[in-house]
Amino acid sequence: MKKSVEQEDANSQFNVALLYERGDGGIIQNLEEAFNWYTKSTEQNYADAQFDLGTMYYRGGGVKANTEQADYWTKRSYENGYKPAKDFLEEERYYMQIKNTVFDDMTKRQIA
Repeated sequence: MKKSVEQEDANSQFNVALLYERGDGGIIQNLEEAFNWYTKSTEQNYADAQFDLGTMYYRGGGVKANTEQADYWTKRSYENGYKPAKDFLEEERYYMQIKNTVFDDMTKRQIA
């Protein structure tokens, strides 16, 4: 795999990212390294890596949380053929709408 990674094989880079994200295969979990390897793979339009990069941006794992970047990479993932990204985007939007509604309601009650 080392040779594949060095030759900038997107799938191999994605697999290295997974190892770092999960702390598998004798590798100590390192979210910053996972983020770096996902980024390398996304530069080659690897849809699975684009999705995982998007989720890292949503969670703020290995990188500062950034909803705009999260949406961008998740949408690119879907556009490049990763079908679960569509469901994820719909669920995330629904969650954010509920969260914002609850927050708005609480704020209004607290102000009154």
